[in-house]
Amino acid sequence: MKKTILIKLFLAFVLINGSFAQNQSVESARVAFITQKIGLTPVQAEKFWPIFNEYNSRKKDTRKTIRVLFKKLADPAETNNENLKQTINQISSLKQEQATLEKEYYNRYLIILTPRQLADLLLAEREFQKILIKKVSEE
Repeated sequence: MKKTILIKLFLAFVLINGSFAQNQSVESARVAFITQKIGLTPVQAEKFWPIFNEYNSRKKDTRKTIRVLFKKLADPAETNNENLKQTINQISSLKQEQATLEKEYYNRYLIILTPRQLADLLLAEREFQKILIKKVSEE
């Protein structure tokens, strides 16, 4: 209970600081939050975090590409149906790639984590996002 309160206070402090430092601090807070929530041992953490960061980087790249493609769809100047169809197919393929990527990394996590820890990771990521959104909306 005290750890959770301390982590939430740390997150609140982190979110009040400057932009670049804030990004670094948010990432540090996320690491601390997830580590505590899923009960990572030092040995697990050493193996887990590089894989977690790799997955998040790949996921971020895919989301960025999808955003660019959605901007193409929203362009009123684009009236060529073949181009629109191609863009829609690219989005669909990228979303399928996201699902495949998720499954691949969940399986990699299970080599390091217990199924309970993986379930707790999924819950902790959602909880951390909610905390961030709440803090940002309060500002």
